[in-house]
Formats: sequence, structure tokens, C-alpha cells
Amino acid sequence: MVRLLETLVQKGLDPDLLLDRPQISPATCCLVSPDGEVTVDKAFSMTRDLAKGLRSRYKI
Repeated sequence: MVRLLETLVQKGLDPDLLLDRPQISPATCCLVSPDGEVTVDKAFSMTRDLAKGLRSRYKI
């Protein structure tokens, strides 16, 4: 995710805008799984951890 953010900034996007309005969500395919809620719970847990890490790294 960090490399993606850095790439977008290098291409001219405003880093403050990107960090102010993040939209992080699991892929739709994670929400439909034969194991029921196990994959869904894992996907949302990983999403929360990613968002927390980005907030910490970029002080937002």
C-alpha cells in the first residue's frame, strides 16, 4: 500500500488529499466464500490492521 501511495504522489496526486480521504475495503471476492464468515472476518481484520498502520506511519 505504501508503494502504491508513493507511486500516486509521484504521478502528481496530492498526498494530503489521498491521506485525508482513504477508501480501504476488502475485495468483493473475499465476501463470498465457501467457508462462510471465516474469510470475511479475516479480510476485515486485515483491512483494519492496514488502515491502522497507515494512520500511524503518516500521522493521520
